[in-house]
Amino acid sequence: MEMMNVGLLVLLALFLFVLVVAGIVFAGVWYMRRGPGLNMGGPPTPPDTDNDPLQVLRRRYAQGEISREEYERMREELR
Repeated sequence: MEMMNVGLLVLLALFLFVLVVAGIVFAGVWYMRRGPGLNMGGPPTPPDTDNDPLQVLRRRYAQGEISREEYERMREELR
């Protein structure tokens, strides 16, 4: 092999090494910013209470959808 070809191979190897390192750094930064489906950027969200059966029952009673007797009966069933 000629010296010129060896020099080109060294440059090619160096270029590939830099690409691999840059790819690893990019993937690490991307993973840390995005995360595996986690929201790391803010406070945790409160649990969803709209689907709580007692909350739904209270709301229905407050809106007049059900009578007091129905409310009491359903509340006892849920407890």
